[in-house]
Formats: sequence, structure tokens, C-alpha cells
Amino acid sequence: MELIGTFAGRFVWEFKLLLDWAIRNWFFTMLVLVVLVYWAGRQRDRKRHRL
Repeated sequence: MELIGTFAGRFVWEFKLLLDWAIRNWFFTMLVLVVLVYWAGRQRDRKRHRL
């Protein structure tokens, strides 16, 4: 059981570090989100034309 607790603690700590970095570097975070949304839209259009 301690192994699960250790894993969960490390996972939460790493997520906190990633979230802290994303907040401090909000421009890069927004840039990545815009690129992902644009890419998802292109994937959707590409699937629609394949039929």
C-alpha cells in the first residue's frame, strides 16, 4: 500500500510542477493549446473528406 501512496504523491507533485510552469509561461501554454485546437480541426476536416 505504501507503493501506491508513493506513486500518487510523486504523480501529484509532478503535475503541480507542470501546472506551475504552465502558469508562469502562459504565452507558451496558450500557443500549444491553439496549435492543438487547430490540428484537431484539420483532423476532423480530413476525416470528413475521406468518405
